[in-house]
Amino acid sequence: MVRETRHLWVGNLPDNIREEKVKEQFKRYGRVENVKILTKRDSDGSPTALVDFLDINAATKAHDAVIKLGDRDLRIEYNNPDRSPNSLIPDESTAARHRDYESRHARYERRSEG
Repeated sequence: MVRETRHLWVGNLPDNIREEKVKEQFKRYGRVENVKILTKRDSDGSPTALVDFLDINAATKAHDAVIKLGDRDLRIEYNNPDRSPNSLIPDESTAARHRDYESRHARYERRSEG
């Protein structure tokens, strides 16, 4: 598992996504330093991006949130910027990422119902 950083990897983005749209979505959690759409796609074929915040607290808020873009729930993982940009598959297994996503999504659903 990658330690908490101010750098996030974002997957399950809609096709034809633009960096400005990603920045707009994430700036509600804090000041975004940089957004880069990657040429490497997620395992499901969807676009991926890197989002760099100015501080770790903003990145943590975004990482812990359930973020939707259009009809898609974004997959968000901490990113180690020291890794090669061409190998940006998050360190956790797919099953672990899915369990984490399901847990965050369930918390979000309970909050929105209550």
